[in-house]
Amino acid sequence: MQILFFIRHCKTKVRAPKLRRFDAESPENHKTKQEFLRKESEFASKVKIEQLSKEEQLIHQLHIEACKGWNLTYEDPVTGLIVSTRLKHFLRNKCCGSGCRHCPYEHQEAKPEIKNNKYFNSSFYIDVNKNEIK
Repeated sequence: MQILFFIRHCKTKVRAPKLRRFDAESPENHKTKQEFLRKESEFASKVKIEQLSKEEQLIHQLHIEACKGWNLTYEDPVTGLIVSTRLKHFLRNKCCGSGCRHCPYEHQEAKPEIKNNKYFNSSFYIDVNKNEIK
């Protein structure tokens, strides 16, 4: 049940014709935009790119590009699934508890069986048990 919940909420097989975006140019979003950029800069300084596999580096780069374009999702290069960005999670203002790949809240609301099945590779969370990128 937990795995299905994770897939349904963080990645879906439905391909969106156009990726949803955050309106970064809107005056009412200025403060949110600045706070996200500050947190992203802080986060980026901690990523150890040389320790990531080639596949993880590709995912890391695609995620950076999606966030720079203010996209809320991007397409996983391996599975083709739509993955939520840190921006989307940041805008939610709290952890959803699903064990999402780019959760900026350290899976605070996730159940122990979800938390214990994840490893943070300095850029995003991966599934430990299957040694697959989720």
